[in-house]
Amino acid sequence: MRKRFLVGFVVLLAVAALLPFIRDAFQRRADRIPWQRVQEFAARGDTHKAVVVVGDSLVESAPFATTLCGLPVINAGLAGARANYALWVVNEMSRIHFSPSVLVISVVNQRRRSIAIT
Repeated sequence: MRKRFLVGFVVLLAVAALLPFIRDAFQRRADRIPWQRVQEFAARGDTHKAVVVVGDSLVESAPFATTLCGLPVINAGLAGARANYALWVVNEMSRIHFSPSVLVISVVNQRRRSIAIT
């Protein structure tokens, strides 16, 4: 009986020790998916500029139209994103020399208070 408890305890300790690494690996992968949409559009070299919408889960799950006033819409929303994610996207767009016609930033996931940057 003690052996089962010992094995169970060791397994729980192993899972607890590995969980942060597993979570980080999935988080890093998920962070790249919205940004890849922007990169793919920029790599196409399309003559049209785009409307880029950056934000949290509200933006990610929003059913945007594919075009807005004839401009393609890129949804770069990420569940759990905070203002620093939006700033990172803006810096990355600047780094690859991609300038959208319209940039919409909507982030409400903040620790102490809700803010919206538009």
